[in-house]
Amino acid sequence: MNFRKDINGLRGLGLITVLAFHFHLPLFSGGLAGLDIFFVISGFLMTAIIVEKIDKNTFSLLQFYLHRARRIIPALAVLCLFLLAFGFFFFPYDDYRSLTRYTQKTIQFISNIAFTKDSGYFDAPAQYNWLLHTWSLSAEWQFYLFYPLILLLLFKLINRITVKYLLLILALLSYSYSVYYTPINLTAAYYLLPIRMWEMLAGGIIYLFPFANNNLSSQKRIYLHYLGLFLIFLSVFKINDNSNWPGYLAAIPVIGAMLIVTARHNEGFITSNRIIQFLGNISYSTYLWHWPIVVFLRFCNVLDNKYAIILGLTLSLLLGTLSYFWVEKNFKLRNSNLIELVNYFAVIVIITAIAAFMGSLVKKYPSLRNQEVVEENMGQWLDGQYGKCIFSDEFKHYQYQSLNQCIFGGNKPTVIVTGDSHSVIFDAVKAANSQGASILRYYAGCPTLENISFSHTNRKRCTNFLAANFKELDTEYPDVPVIIANRNAHYLESPANGYYHVIFNNKISTNKQQYFSQFRQQYINTICRLTKHRPVYILKPIPYMGVRIGGVLAFQRKFMPSSPDITISMTNYKKDNEFVINMMEQAAQQCGAKLLDPVPYLCPDGKSCLGSKDGQPLYMDDNHLNKLGDSYLIPLFKKEVFDNLP
Repeated sequence: MNFRKDINGLRGLGLITVLAFHFHLPLFSGGLAGLDIFFVISGFLMTAIIVEKIDKNTFSLLQFYLHRARRIIPALAVLCLFLLAFGFFFFPYDDYRSLTRYTQKTIQFISNIAFTKDSGYFDAPAQYNWLLHTWSLSAEWQFYLFYPLILLLLFKLINRITVKYLLLILALLSYSYSVYYTPINLTAAYYLLPIRMWEMLAGGIIYLFPFANNNLSSQKRIYLHYLGLFLIFLSVFKINDNSNWPGYLAAIPVIGAMLIVTARHNEGFITSNRIIQFLGNISYSTYLWHWPIVVFLRFCNVLDNKYAIILGLTLSLLLGTLSYFWVEKNFKLRNSNLIELVNYFAVIVIITAIAAFMGSLVKKYPSLRNQEVVEENMGQWLDGQYGKCIFSDEFKHYQYQSLNQCIFGGNKPTVIVTGDSHSVIFDAVKAANSQGASILRYYAGCPTLENISFSHTNRKRCTNFLAANFKELDTEYPDVPVIIANRNAHYLESPANGYYHVIFNNKISTNKQQYFSQFRQQYINTICRLTKHRPVYILKPIPYMGVRIGGVLAFQRKFMPSSPDITISMTNYKKDNEFVINMMEQAAQQCGAKLLDPVPYLCPDGKSCLGSKDGQPLYMDDNHLNKLGDSYLIPLFKKEVFDNLP
């Protein structure tokens, strides 16, 4: 197929939007639409290559795969090897082990499936995944594997007109599934091929249907071209990461890209200028290298620094350019098809083996690495002695433990701590409790709410725990105060985020206001139920830092040793927790519960909340206090709870 400046310019435009979005440039809130543009281009080019050669009876499936491998694998392999080497010297143990696992999934082109099982694209843990961006390569490669086989089969069995309409129907079905499924499970909808396939098929439809090849006047081509640009800019500047994506909104940039490809207007001043054309040439390599640089800046906690952003963008373009000229352009298919097939298969096997070996090496021989990178300094969490009273969905065999088995310190219980994983404040409660024993019962990712279920089917153990916990709180140790600690904002996230989303009456609600109202009422009902039997204290939200404190500090010590302590502003804290705090205040007022406010202790200056102090982390990750952080709350529990006991 002949080179087309409009398509190459569209690649460059897509690259700009992705870079701007990931580097947090203002206005580019919908820059993730750049990937949808890439999918349309891929679908168009692959369809053109396959169908043109089928028509000429020259199509070779093996050659098609080899050309795709030559285009994708060498540059990707170089990136993987670099990260494995760099990470060996600088990554904390857990991060490096994750990298070796994801490297294997990436080079095998199944990383999108792996990421679906782990976390959402916009979740905090995912933002520290060095290979997160490779999900799109995996989705495309999976499309490349199956699409030519489908076309070959269809063209042999039925006529061309029927094939076109079958692909159109398939694209509409995939789009409909995306619209339906995105609000239900955003993570799967974002990553998986069946839900993204319509975007690639959209490119194929442009080629197969007559409007892609008709004799449009130059004026009409210009209109279509700029209408397409308008739709792309509309999605880039108006859509944000709070939107359920891809869903129905993804049709905007997809249609925009379709119009530009259809128009075949090679002289558009935006897409045809030299800079955009050059960016189109280096788009793949730059895309590969830009995300690790973003993650590096995020670990160094400088992604909001304009000079760091400029440096990151410059380095991304530089490495992308070097990769394009030294790697992409230097790999040719020089040998027989069989030898080339063996070569590329060997690269996949070798990278997989190296990653597996390095993961095993750092586990068995930690002394091989600098001791500072063996473990990031996250501080300590709860003592192991509490393990029998801590539950999570990771436990394959949930066994009920009664309150009587979860008593620590002293003899007569004088306080009960329950909730989700934010009950790690138990250490502070226990330290403040000089009057008797303390009881701990928590289930990670399990809110203290009665009569609930979950959008994810694997949360039955949580509901079992809640039923047993509420039954005992109704009958055991009456009058003993209970402290409730939950990360309630986590459960209020969109049902599309799936796993932790709470539902009522076994029905998923997509009406946000209605859902928040249901949550508030159920929360108040729960607190009122508990206050019938005992004093109830509600811990207001622990500040969510948005960055993995230990990992950031580890990188700062190596690369930015003079960095200040990690904080978030009180403005952000209040914004993140406005609804939850209001809900807690209503519950306290209506039910007679008392609120415990951690802000004066974790945000002592009233302007910012501490994630670290004098270079020491106060958090295990981005939202769980470690033992040092817990110690800041000892005065809170002593003053508000234990000094007031009869």
